[in-house]
Amino acid sequence: MNIKIFDVDHGFRSAIEADDYRTVLIDSGYSFRNGFRPSWYFLNHRTRHLDYLIVPAYTEDPFKGFSDLMSHLLEHNFSIDYLMANPSIDVNSVPELAVRNPGTGKELRLLNKVYNGQTNVDQRIHLGDVTISFFCNQYPEFLNVHNLSLVTFLYARDVNIIFPGNLKTQGWHGLLRNPKFRDRLRQVNLFVASNHGQEDGYCPEVFNYCSPDLIIIPNHVHQPLGADRIRQYERHARGLWTTFGKQRVLTTGDARTITINQPPSESLQVITQKHKVYSIRINRNRYLNAPRITPDGHLYDRTSEC
Repeated sequence: MNIKIFDVDHGFRSAIEADDYRTVLIDSGYSFRNGFRPSWYFLNHRTRHLDYLIVPAYTEDPFKGFSDLMSHLLEHNFSIDYLMANPSIDVNSVPELAVRNPGTGKELRLLNKVYNGQTNVDQRIHLGDVTISFFCNQYPEFLNVHNLSLVTFLYARDVNIIFPGNLKTQGWHGLLRNPKFRDRLRQVNLFVASNHGQEDGYCPEVFNYCSPDLIIIPNHVHQPLGADRIRQYERHARGLWTTFGKQRVLTTGDARTITINQPPSESLQVITQKHKVYSIRINRNRYLNAPRITPDGHLYDRTSEC
C-alpha cells in the first residue's frame, strides 16, 4: 500500500494505491509552482482508470483541479468509477449554500451534476486490505461548506490515517458529538491537519481522543505556518524517532511530497521528497481497547456514519 500527500499550491491532493492495484484520489489540488495538476500523476504512471474520487469539500481551489481532471477524462479516455462527497448536499441545497458561501455556486453546481450521476456506492470502501470509511456533518444543520467536509478514515494493517478536509473548529465539535467518530479517532496514528493547518481548522478537543505518532500539515506557499502553529500541533503528537530526536510534525511546505508506504510483511515508513525516511515502530498494545475495522466491515452501524 502506498499513500502520497502531494505538495500543491491550491487545495489538497492525496493518491492511495492499494495492494490490489486499485487507486483512490482524495481531492484534486494543483500547483502553478511546479506545473503539477491532477492529470499529471496519472499520465506519468500510465493510469487510465480511477476507482474512487473523494471530494472532501466544496471550495474553489480544488475545483480548478477538478475541471482539469474532467478534461483529462475526455481527452485521454480516462475513467472514474465512483465519486464520493457529502451525501446531504444535493441540487436542492445549492441555492442556500451558494448564498451563505460566496464564490462557491459554480463549484456546487458542477460537482452535483457529476455526483448525482455517478455515485451509487456503500459509504464504506474495501480495496484489498484497505478499508475507507466516512463521517460528515449534515446540511442544513451546518451551512458553511468547510464544516460540511467529508472526513475520510483509512485503515490498512499498521496505517490508521484521517483526512479531515477543510473542517473548521465548529465542524469538529459537531462530529465529536458522535461516539462512533470518537472511537475512530482513538485508532488514528497518522493525522492530516485540517484546512492546511490554519488556526480556524485547529480543534484541541480532538486530541482528547487522538494521540497520533505523526501530524502531517498540507500547507503551501500561500499559507505559511508560523513557529507557534507548528508547536501547537507538535504537543499533540507522540513523534517518530530520528538521529536528531523526535519528529512530531511534517509539512508539505518543507518536506514537499510525503509518501506513506508499507510493503507486505515490512514496517511502515514515511518518506519525504527530500529523501528523509522515518520508520514507525507500532505499539500494538495501544489499540487493544479501541474498536477495529475488520476485513468484513462489520464494526460500525452505517447510520452513524456519513
